[in-house]
Amino acid sequence: ETKAVGSTFKAVTATAALEEGVISSGTAVWCPGWYESESDYAEEKTKFGCWAKDGHGTLDLTGAITQSCDTYFYHVGDLFYARKGEALVLVTDEPQVTVDPLLAYA
Repeated sequence: ETKAVGSTFKAVTATAALEEGVISSGTAVWCPGWYESESDYAEEKTKFGCWAKDGHGTLDLTGAITQSCDTYFYHVGDLFYARKGEALVLVTDEPQVTVDPLLAYA
């Protein structure tokens, strides 16, 4: 079965979230086939669909990667950006540059 190329970024998201302590390998998320962000305070929330329209049910990280569950990674993205902490600093030969935490792993 063919998946969208965006699915290749799920491994980056998983690695970043594990290394930053945002999730563990046992973090479980229920996939009903869509995701609404808890941090979306709009009057009408945006509903993001998973490729599995009927959902995957409850998945841990291994299941989410195996099934390429979009809902799991939408949730991880929300957790990642909701965490408290310092911004990551990109270490280069140039002066220190503050970067989006997730992009530091890309």
